This record gives sequence, C-alpha cells and structure tokens, in this order.
Amino acid sequence: MLRGHPRLVLALICLAIAVVISGGCALGRGPVRPAVTILSPQNGQRLTVGQEVEVKSVALDTRGIDHIELWVDGVRVQNISPDSSQEPTAWETSFRWTPGAAGRHQLAVQAVNRAGVTSAPFAIVVDVVPAEAISMPATPTPTATSPPTQEQPSPTPPPAACLNNATFVADITVPDETPFRPGDTFDKVWRMRNSGTCPWDSRYAWVFESGEAMTARRAVEVPPTVPGADADIAVPMTAPAQPGRYTGRWRMQGPDGQFFGQRATVIIVVIPAGLTPPAAPARLEAEFAPPDLVILRWVDQSDNEQGVRIYTDDGRTLLADIPTPDVTEARIQHVPCGQEVRFIVRTYNQAGESEPGASATLRTPDCAAGLPVIHYFTAEPAEIAAGQKALLRWDLEGAREARIFPGGEAGVVAPGQMEVSPTQTTTYRLVAVNELGTVEARVTVTVREGAAGVPAVRLTISPDTVGQGEPFRITVSGEAEGGLNSIWWWGEGTGDAELDAVHAYPCQGAGQCSQGWDVRTEVNGELTFRANARSNAGVQADQGGTLPAARLRVIPVLVRARDVRVSGEQCLDLETGSAGDCGPAMDVRFLYDAVDGWNLQGVNGGQLVGLGVQPAIEAISYRDVRAATGWLPQVAVGPRPGASTPTHTLVAVRTGAGRFAKLFLRADAGALLVEVLTYAE
Repeated sequence: MLRGHPRLVLALICLAIAVVISGGCALGRGPVRPAVTILSPQNGQRLTVGQEVEVKSVALDTRGIDHIELWVDGVRVQNISPDSSQEPTAWETSFRWTPGAAGRHQLAVQAVNRAGVTSAPFAIVVDVVPAEAISMPATPTPTATSPPTQEQPSPTPPPAACLNNATFVADITVPDETPFRPGDTFDKVWRMRNSGTCPWDSRYAWVFESGEAMTARRAVEVPPTVPGADADIAVPMTAPAQPGRYTGRWRMQGPDGQFFGQRATVIIVVIPAGLTPPAAPARLEAEFAPPDLVILRWVDQSDNEQGVRIYTDDGRTLLADIPTPDVTEARIQHVPCGQEVRFIVRTYNQAGESEPGASATLRTPDCAAGLPVIHYFTAEPAEIAAGQKALLRWDLEGAREARIFPGGEAGVVAPGQMEVSPTQTTTYRLVAVNELGTVEARVTVTVREGAAGVPAVRLTISPDTVGQGEPFRITVSGEAEGGLNSIWWWGEGTGDAELDAVHAYPCQGAGQCSQGWDVRTEVNGELTFRANARSNAGVQADQGGTLPAARLRVIPVLVRARDVRVSGEQCLDLETGSAGDCGPAMDVRFLYDAVDGWNLQGVNGGQLVGLGVQPAIEAISYRDVRAATGWLPQVAVGPRPGASTPTHTLVAVRTGAGRFAKLFLRADAGALLVEVLTYAE
C-alpha cells in the first residue's frame, strides 16, 4: 500500500507501460530500479548560510539497499551505507550538510541496490540566504558610482567575498536532438540562473568548454544579472556539413578566468540533405485483452522510418517509442479501466515525424473493486511562462507500482512531489497499478506563449546632457502584478567599469518600486543605459520584450574656473575662464545698474548685443539647476537691487566657436562670483 505516512511508508516502483513488438521481443524493459525520496527539508525551503541541515531520505528495494548518495548542485558530496550485517529493503538515513554559499541550491538523492542498480535521482531546490543581510541595498548612497548599500554594523571579521554559481534553467531554443540540414544557421538560447551571490556584469562570459563549438564565437558577453535572476544567453551557430550527432558544452566564466556553475549543452542532429519524413501508417486497429492490455496493429507504408511512436490525447501524450523500423504491431500494457482511450501511431526518422495517419479509439471495461485509489494529482501553478517551473503533487494507496509520464518513468513514491519545467503545454499522467488492474489521473501544465505577468520597468536620466565629471541621476521604476522582487540597471559598454556594473535595489514584494542613484563619470560621448526588473513570480522584464534604454550625453570640460570675480562693465573670456576689460576676444559682458540689477550680455566684435539676439551667441538660463531637465531658452536677468543672486542660478551660453559654457552665479559685496565650465561639443 502506498499511503501518506509522514516518513516511512514507501513502495517499489517498476514499469507501468511495456511495449512488445510482434515476435515476442520486449521493448523498454530493464532492471527494476530502487525508489528513493527526500523527507526533509521541503522543496523551496529557506535555509541559512553556515547552519547545518539534516537531509533525511528513505529508499526501498526488494533486493536490499546497498547505499544512498547525496548530491549538491550536481556534485556527489556524501555516501552512506547500512550496517554490513543488514540488507534492508526499506532504509531511512540522514545526511548532514552545511550550505557554504547563499543562493539557490539543488539537493538530490540516489539509491543503489545490492544488484548495483541505481535509482532515478529525487531532487529538491532550497534557497540559502546569508546569516546577516549583506545583499542588495535598501537606500542609495548620494554621488556614488556603485549600487547603494545598506548601513552595516562593524563586522568582525569582515564579510566574505561574494561567490559565483550558475544553474541551468531551460533551453529557450533548439531543444536537444533538434534536426538540422548541413549548413543551417540557428540561434541557440539558454536560460541560466545566477544562483551565486555575485552580480554578473560585462566581466562575465558564456564560454565554449568542449565538444563541437559550431560557431566562431567561443565566448559571448552575459547580460547583466543580479543574484537570483535569470539571463537568456544567445549564441549564433551553424550546423556542420557532415551528417551526425553533435554536442557542444558551454559554461560560465568569471572575471578571474575560472569556470563555475552547471554546464549546459547544445545537441543537434545533422541529417542528410535529401532525407524527408516517412509516410504515415494506415488502417490502425485496437483490440482489448483483459485485464489491462491493448494490442495495436497497423499497415506500414514507409520505407525510410527509424521507428514508431504511439500517442494518446490527440497526439499530445507519448505512450511508447519503438526505435525499430518496419514494426506493424505493439502492445500497450496497464491501460486504465473505465475510460475511452484514443491511439495515434506515427513513424519517424531524423527528418521528423510522419503525419498522424489513422487513429483508433476503444473504451476499456469498468473499474473493479480493489483497484488503486489516487487521492489527488495536482500541478501548482497549473499555468506558467516558458522557463518557469511547476510542482506536481500526488498521493495514492493500494498500488504495487506507480509512474508519471513524462518525467517519472523510473517510478515515484506516495505521497510525493516533482518539479517540472515543460517548454510547451504538457499533460502529465499518474499511472498506478496493482494485481487487479490500472488506474490513471491526469493534470495539464499550460505554458503561456510569451511571458504573462511581465513586470513593467522604466529608466530615466536627468539631466540628459552633462559635462565630464558632473553628477546626473539615474532612476529606475518598476511595477508588477503580485509584487516585485528587485530592479537593477547597468551601462551598456560605456567604457566606465563602475557604470557598466550591475546596480540593484530590492523591492521586497512591493507592487510598485522606484529608486534613484546619483552618479558621475569621466567618460565622454553618448552613453547608453538599460534597466531590468524581476517579479515575485520570477518573471523578468526581458522575458516579455526589449528592455528600456536611456541615453546620456557627456561632453569634455575644457575650462573649469571657480570664483572668478567680476564687477559691472567687465567681460569674461569663456576660452580661459578669466575676467577683465571688454574687447573682441571676450565672450560675455556683465552690466549692473540700480534699476535692472545684473544683466549678462554677449560681445561681438566689441559691439554689445542682447543675449539670444546675435546668432553667434545663444543664451539659455536655469533658475534652479537642480530642478532642470533640459535646456530652456530664456534671456538671463538677475535680481533687483538689494536682492542676493540665488546660489544655484545658472546661465548657459553657446558661442560661435563651437564652445558651450555654464556660468554659476552668486552675489558677493557688489560683485558677482562666477564658476565657469566650458565644454567642447
């Protein structure tokens, strides 16, 4: 009986479907594998760095358990065997594991029986957080060129450096075994998760490690990615000229040149140029043979197939794959009772599958008493975006064996759960068997086209034109149904390492989130910035389209002169930042009278002209430079007599020599103190 005891009650899992072709040759049979599961911790449980965790597992095999293995992030770390005097058929054990790095980690167990047969791995994912919050900042640090940081207590010893890790999430394009013609071009896209604590920036790369590269680009830059977020990494490739199966292995590489994290592969099959899919079978017939067997027969109409696949659910669910040509009969075992079942047969070769051909439908006899009982079989959530995961949960009793198709063909225990990440809408079947027959339950995980629930993210820069070394403000705002996890921005190849780094802010589940950073740079030119956001559901803004971009113009500073003192009837040379008597070499003139106060005018060949009138000199003024968002045309007029000039009054002028200047003015005992910044455009 497979019943929901909290710890010990398990059942051995064996084959639920056996396919036998005519002539008595069994297909798909092999050694029955042990069953194993993790009792604790729970999938998705939050753990702490440095805190010892007890990983409890239990395994079952009628031939006795030899040992159980613990794997962490794809690496075997522990191996425990029962006492040599024992040969337990059901054995519970505990591993001790201490997480050394924050991030998302996969824990998996495998059991090996006395015959040397290894179980399918049972895996869960846990989120490990730092013992003290030293992650992304809560508030910005003014005028900083890196992400704002939370104020930390004086640590003793100081916090450890961040750790690199990467976890494969999904093949976004070109699933394994995709066929191509010789010379076909394609873009392979992997989705990798930053499961470490270091943000990925322009210093990180996705690098070819071994196998067949199928591209001249052996390394590509990784999109800026904060810890916990996903990056879609694309590499353009070309199928080799010769038919065959080709595998390339890729891996993340850090700034120190070291590889880290899980590998990901691209596996393609290059088919002969003239190969076409085979012809479809014809005249399919289905015959029921008690207690739970269906015999299928059809007419083979193809001369180039490599095998046959049998489907149900209008071709959505694969029942069997027979990798043998010229097959005309198959036996499907453990067909559920009391249901109408439809069968479809397709032939296939490297070029693809045939059309469905004929189909056959029959109704199996009603279920008898004493059959297995499936209490529940659910998917949470039942609808996901591509690259996301769903959790299958189930419980049943009265079964001798149970399997899930696809994904749990090696066998499952009850109660149980399994994480799945289908790339397309998939129906999962839980099949339970005992001596009286077979029952089945189904659940469908719908994969949305495109990424629903994509967060909205906005990026603004103010002002949009600054001089070299002058401050500007970058503001990122995000919004997501169900709340935001984080927002972040980076410079896109600006040449400034600080700007190109990842600057992140934790939104802590808020539905709307906004943060600003005050930064500056010595790099000149047109600079581009981008921003991203991640929802609590794990969906990122770049999974729904192009990320927002904002541009900043940084112009060189030729002259920087502070506290230049000018009085009425004096002029200013913008090329040198010096004040003196007026003449043709001067650019602007300061006048003062008792009625109008200070007035700034342009000088052209010794002739006094009003600002904005002479084409060679154009004036623009900010009343408050900190509130300005663009250049506003306005003649500069100072305060009336007796009033002081505001500290942040700014006048900007453009000269016919291609120079652009800003003048910061403040009154001082009957004169003006001027800060001159002159730029080359």
